[in-house]
Amino acid sequence: MPVPQHLRLVLALLALPGYAIAFTLPSLRPNPAWTYNQAIRVHVARIIVQLLSIRRPVTRLSLLPGDEKNRFQLMAPVPAEYYIGCCSSHVDDKTTIRPAPVGATWYPHAPARSQITRAATVILHFHGGGYVLGDGRDGDAGFAARCLLEACTGRGTTEACAGRGTTEACTGRGTTEACTGRGTTYVVCPQYRLSGTPEGRFPAALQDGITAYAHLVLERGIMPRSIVVSGDSAGGNLALALLRYLQHYSPAADLLLLPRLPPPGNLWLWSPWLNPLAALQDPLAHDRSPNAPTDYTTGHFGRWSAEEAFAPAVQKKEFNAYIHPLGNPFSTSTPVFICAGECEVFLHDNLAFARQMQGLGNNTVRTFVIPNAPHDVLLMGDKIGFEAAARLGAQAAVAQSMT
Repeated sequence: MPVPQHLRLVLALLALPGYAIAFTLPSLRPNPAWTYNQAIRVHVARIIVQLLSIRRPVTRLSLLPGDEKNRFQLMAPVPAEYYIGCCSSHVDDKTTIRPAPVGATWYPHAPARSQITRAATVILHFHGGGYVLGDGRDGDAGFAARCLLEACTGRGTTEACAGRGTTEACTGRGTTEACTGRGTTYVVCPQYRLSGTPEGRFPAALQDGITAYAHLVLERGIMPRSIVVSGDSAGGNLALALLRYLQHYSPAADLLLLPRLPPPGNLWLWSPWLNPLAALQDPLAHDRSPNAPTDYTTGHFGRWSAEEAFAPAVQKKEFNAYIHPLGNPFSTSTPVFICAGECEVFLHDNLAFARQMQGLGNNTVRTFVIPNAPHDVLLMGDKIGFEAAARLGAQAAVAQSMT
């Protein structure tokens, strides 16, 4: 009989002092290769995730600049013809999901249009958080943005290509000057609508992704080949859905419905959430994974996320591929990079999906497994003591883009 969530949380809190003592011995840590600091932080992060899964807070997003000041900008929806297929649909007979303005935070600063030259690279990064948490601002996605910027500008070393990770992405070329080998790099993190309210459920986040991408291409005049679409965890699910949408409706497709909005130059996925339907059907399957003891995610968090974001939409088969990428590979002209942690529950799904994508035609799909890392260190690395692991993954992504 499954242990109720509330009881699990109480037991975890009561056991915390015992774990604090036990983890002084490396052999008693979830992974002996972890430091004491990492073991404690991952354990506490799991307790926090359990608490959030019970409380299910609703995150309200603000379109005001806040502490980000002029780095925070609004992106207006584009004409209706850009939101077609699944993106013109509604959740149910009562709630219609329409495109809305999207707030976004730029890193290291918001460039003027004249500053984004043909040599520049713009990383459009979607934050994780199960579609129920996060906002792309400094306190949420700031660490991820810094990791990507440092890797692209060559301020870190390409340890990813020195045998420290399991990779198909590295070329042994050493440090890189920028993601494209030249020019300046910017990261922009949209605060797509969250699913705590009916108006934020699927396809709201995908509509916001289209708005953000179209803003870069149509309003700022950035060449699609100079854009890297990136996303961690649920943001990876969104990034993949956006690529599928652009690939299907791009000028290269037979329908020719989206002029001037072709797919991006690269897609980077960090511990992407590829199997939301499993969280709805059997949330405890997550906790039966051999990697569950070395991860901070829980099956109940996955169920909360999937119920809020997708529960009404999964009834429509035409949405399935956008919601549930695993088992639904597609052909794409965009090179795909997938990074996962060796110790995370999503590892096996990530590698399985990579193989599925590699099995289709001329797809270019590379993977990188960060040694001893739990879920989504790009988002959580500074919070759980895996900063170096996050930088390692970012360096591998840059190396992939140079091939």
